[in-house]
Amino acid sequence: MSCIKDDRQGEIKLPLATRHLNAMLGKDAVRVLDWLSLVVWGLVALVGIMQAKQYKGGWLTSCGGDVFGPIAFWWGLRRTVFASLRYGTEIAALTQLIGCFVWEICQRFDLSGTVLFFTKGVFDPLDLVAYSLTLCGCYILEKALKYRHGCHAGKESRSNVA
Repeated sequence: MSCIKDDRQGEIKLPLATRHLNAMLGKDAVRVLDWLSLVVWGLVALVGIMQAKQYKGGWLTSCGGDVFGPIAFWWGLRRTVFASLRYGTEIAALTQLIGCFVWEICQRFDLSGTVLFFTKGVFDPLDLVAYSLTLCGCYILEKALKYRHGCHAGKESRSNVA
């Protein structure tokens, strides 16, 4: 999404998704979360490279992707697909949790030769726990930021969008 110049007001108009998030969480919180998202995506890349090179990094290579991946996708989805106020935090959390569980369950089976070949891995029930706890943390953080910014108890409406 690119910013569009609004000739009538002479200022840059933010993309709709950014305006929704600013209304829900506040501009400062969104800016901090954007920077943290870059750090987390860097950690996801690091874990992926370490796993591809078969580096034994202990917890980082064993569970790092199961923790950092959902965080990175959480913020990515909240900035795009679920940025609209119509999709609340609960729907976003549930949708992503289902996706994480499907991914892990696909690892239990040999799906070579199918469209899901890329899910190859080792099924580990503790990964389901890691996904759940990580997404619970993301959910609680977003709810706390909404409450702090005053976007709670039915105040999530399109009229908040500036």
